[in-house]
Amino acid sequence: MQLTALFGWTTAKQAALHTRTFNRAKLEKQAALLLQTGEGRFDPTGFKPSGGERNSN
Repeated sequence: MQLTALFGWTTAKQAALHTRTFNRAKLEKQAALLLQTGEGRFDPTGFKPSGGERNSN
């Protein structure tokens, strides 16, 4: 309700839409940082972030 009042939205749907959009953008930035730093726990390429060796699994 605070966001609705703050931004002048008239429905809960508006707040949900903007909140989802913000959360998605925040998660995208966090994921990009993990990929850049190699600190991610999941590496879809099969390489280990720390040693760069191919995963044998």
